[in-house]
Amino acid sequence: MLKLKRYYTGFIKNKKIVAVTGLAQGVGTTHLAVMLATYLTNGRHCRVAVVEYGQHGSYEQMKNVLKYKRVRLSTKALAEHGFSAYGIDFYQSIYQSGAIGILRENYDVIIID
Repeated sequence: MLKLKRYYTGFIKNKKIVAVTGLAQGVGTTHLAVMLATYLTNGRHCRVAVVEYGQHGSYEQMKNVLKYKRVRLSTKALAEHGFSAYGIDFYQSIYQSGAIGILRENYDVIIID
């Protein structure tokens, strides 16, 4: 277990990770995550990723509404699950194995929704 802990802490050394959760659907957790990401990107000039952990469907709806472009990442599997809008990288339907790949990327803040 000690080796595994060292492995993970290397990824998150200079990153901030924020998790947003709600008691039920429709209480505003995705809205809060996007607003926080917008503030950190525009107001604090941070590189931010917003991650839909699991599959809620909210990010698919956002992708259809927003003008977006594919995120260029070193891992093809992550690029298939991501899009970028207004300087924020969004990842949809991510589980533990995909989350590790996102931790390797050069983000200042990762918001998990």
